[in-house]
Amino acid sequence: MLADGQSKLPIYQRTLSGNVNDNKSFFDTVAQAWPLIIEQFKDLSYLVGDSALCTSSIFDEAANKGIKIVTRVPDKLKITKECFAKAEQEQMTPVFEDQEDSPLGLWCGFTKIGEQDVKLLLIDNTKLKAQKEATIRRRAQKELENVQDKLKKLQTQPKKCQKDAEAEVNKLIKKCKYCVISEITYEDVIKQARRGRPRKDGITEQQLEAVKVKANVLLNEEAIKQALKNETKYVIATNDLERDFTMADLLSIYKRQSVIERKWRVLKDPTLMVNAIYLKTPRCIEALMWGLSIALLIFSACEYMVRKTMKENELTIPNPEHKKQQDQPTLNRLFKYMENCHLSLVYVSATKTLHISGLTPELMKLLLHLVPDVAKYYTPNNYKSFIERVYGVIL
Repeated sequence: MLADGQSKLPIYQRTLSGNVNDNKSFFDTVAQAWPLIIEQFKDLSYLVGDSALCTSSIFDEAANKGIKIVTRVPDKLKITKECFAKAEQEQMTPVFEDQEDSPLGLWCGFTKIGEQDVKLLLIDNTKLKAQKEATIRRRAQKELENVQDKLKKLQTQPKKCQKDAEAEVNKLIKKCKYCVISEITYEDVIKQARRGRPRKDGITEQQLEAVKVKANVLLNEEAIKQALKNETKYVIATNDLERDFTMADLLSIYKRQSVIERKWRVLKDPTLMVNAIYLKTPRCIEALMWGLSIALLIFSACEYMVRKTMKENELTIPNPEHKKQQDQPTLNRLFKYMENCHLSLVYVSATKTLHISGLTPELMKLLLHLVPDVAKYYTPNNYKSFIERVYGVIL
C-alpha cells in the first residue's frame, strides 16, 4: 500500500502472497505501478519506505524513472556499520534545535547504492532507549529459554558420540547473541556390550552408548549493552542530491513512512474480525482486500476532515484520561468519545420538556462545524413532533 504522507489518504493498494519478498514487491511497484501513480498524483515528491526499499535494483530503477527516494538503510549493511563507527569519533548534534528531547543527527557524507550516489544521515533517537532496552531484554530472555531447552534435550536425548555432542554445542554457541554457555562437560553413558549373564571370570564387556552434555547458560550483559548501544541508531539515505537538506527536513520526510503502519493498524484491528473469515481462492481474498481498502479510504478521508475542521476552528475533545485536550484525535478516538458520552433523548413528563443527556459542548461545537446538516439530530427540537405524536402531548 502507498499513502499520501500529508493527507494520510491511501492512494495505491495491491494484494500479494505472504511468500513474496518485500524487496521484490517494492521493485515491482517502482518498475510497473509508479508511472500510473504519478500520472494521477502529479505532485508526489518522494517515495518513502522502510529498509526493504533500500536495494541496488530499486535505486537504479528509481533513477531511470526520476523517482526521489528516502529510505532507511538496513542495519546489517557495511554502510550502516561505518556510520555507527563514525558516530563514536564525531560529535552528534540535535536535529530539532527547539526541542529539548530532540534526536541527535550526524551527516555521514555520500556513498553509492547500486550505481546511484546517495546522501546519508545518521539518527540517534535516545528517548527510545528505555523502550529498546525492554525489547532487547525480551529477546535475550527468549534466547536464554531456547538455549536452556536445547541443552536439556542434549541430556534427555544424548548424542551417539562426543564428536557429535561437541558439534551440537558449537552450533548453539555460534547462534547465541545475548547468552554465554560455560562449564561444558561431557558424560559418557556406558552399557554392557552383551546381554545375558555376566561371565564366570567377572569381567564385563562395556561399550559407549551415548554422550550427555551438561552446561550452564547465562545472559551476556556485555553483549546486551553493546546491542543497546546501536539499537537507537539508524541511517537514512536519499538519492535527492540537489536539495540542500537540513537534518530536520530529511528526518521529517522519513517519519511520514509511519503513516502506512497506522493504516495497517486500522485494518488489523481485532474488532473487524477479518481473521474469522475463511476464503478459499486468491480472487476472493483480493476482493476482500479491495473492499477493506475502499473502507480505509473513506475512514482516512473522514479522519482528515475531522482534524482539519478542529484545527481551523481551534476545537478540542478530552483525551481518554480527561486530563488534557486533543485537537488532532484519531477517528477511533472520536467514536469512543461519542460512545462514552452515552447520548440519549430524555422526555420529562412532569415538566413536559425534552433534552439530550450526555451531549457535551465540545461535541456539539464539532458537529456544528463539521456536519451542520447532521447537528440538528442532536437538538431536542428536532424530536418535538415525534414526542407529541407518541405521547399525545403538546410541548
